[in-house]
Amino acid sequence: MTIDERLEALTHNVELIALAQKDSSNSLTVSNGIVLRLEKKVEDIAEIMQELATTQLALQKTVDQLAGRMDQLAGAQVATELKLQAFIDSLRKGGNGHA
Repeated sequence: MTIDERLEALTHNVELIALAQKDSSNSLTVSNGIVLRLEKKVEDIAEIMQELATTQLALQKTVDQLAGRMDQLAGAQVATELKLQAFIDSLRKGGNGHA
C-alpha cells in the first residue's frame, strides 16, 4: 500500500468517525429534549397529585360535616316521632278529660 493510499484510507476513516460523532451528537440532542419533556410531565403530574390530595382533604371534611348533620337530623326525627305519637295517643283518649 502506497503512502497516498494509506492517506486516503486514513482520511476516509476520519470522515467516517466525524459522521459517527455528528450522528451521536444529534442523538444526544434528541435524547436531551425527550428527557426535558419527561421531566416537565413528571412535574405536572406531581402538581396534579398535590391538587388531588388537597381536594380529597376538603371532600373528607365535607363528608364528615354531612355525617354530623345527618346524625342531628336523625335525632330530631326521633324526637318528632315521639311527640307525634304522644299527640296521636292524646287524641285517642279523648279531649277535655273525656275518654
